[in-house]
Amino acid sequence: MLLSACGGDEQPADPPEPEDALTATPTAAPTAAPDDESVTTEASETTSSPTDEGAAIPEMPEEAEENTEEGAEAFARHYIDVLNAASQDPSTPALDELAEPDCKTCANFNDSVTALAEQGHRTEGPIAEPVNAVTTLRDSTARSSIRIRQLGPAVINESGEVVRPSQDAKEVELVFRLQHDGSWKVTEILLDES
Repeated sequence: MLLSACGGDEQPADPPEPEDALTATPTAAPTAAPDDESVTTEASETTSSPTDEGAAIPEMPEEAEENTEEGAEAFARHYIDVLNAASQDPSTPALDELAEPDCKTCANFNDSVTALAEQGHRTEGPIAEPVNAVTTLRDSTARSSIRIRQLGPAVINESGEVVRPSQDAKEVELVFRLQHDGSWKVTEILLDES
């Protein structure tokens, strides 16, 4: 299971079949304005831990509530943690509350997790691992560009049988557009494979 993103004026793709869920499709990622302040960080440990039944949905870190660059980045990383956990235990919906309703990529991620649940499938491990990030903040909006390693875990059924073998890992950049209105929400996610 790999990540797929769309954004801008593009129409979202139909939800993928569970075996193809979250497959990467390139979308050009916009660059930040040169006068934006930015914070760069390296990978940190995720807040979820896999179990035999999948992964527990991670708690929102306190920092992810703050209207700061660090808070925006912590929120974007939290979204990745929740996506990882949901792919390992698709019966637990958790992505909707983190995104605005018009985030097409977020809807596609939700559809992918729903498709896994309907098929009785899940990933054998996390699908993405943050490598580093650069975040910029302007008033109550942020852009968090997170380099991730797509891990390509196997997809398994309820009996633990592999229904889609693991795929080679690769690195891509996810660009999160965020809005803070009392709390952060994802408004758009773009994918840059360059």
